Amino acid sequence: MNEKVIIKTSKEEHVMDKDAFIRWLCLIEIVQLAEEKAKDLKVDLEDVDWVKPIAFKKYMTERFKSMEIDLMADEKNGSMILDYVNNNHHIPEYC
Repeated sequence: MNEKVIIKTSKEEHVMDKDAFIRWLCLIEIVQLAEEKAKDLKVDLEDVDWVKPIAFKKYMTERFKSMEIDLMADEKNGSMILDYVNNNHHIPEYC
């Protein structure tokens, strides 16, 4: 049985498998990396209506295990990742 993660937001609580939570963390990370790269290249993100899902999926697959390790280390040292997710300015409508 997979461990569960509880994410408390200002509106409700979300319960999900730890693996699903790690995949969400990987997705948030790759979206932020793509945004940073777009800004570096001066790409107007308001005009872009495409995403490269295969590149995102590959990144998430390759990052999954190291993100799991990061999460385990974070659980031992506090809750920086959960604090980051709950306070991230890129996803305020979900927090």
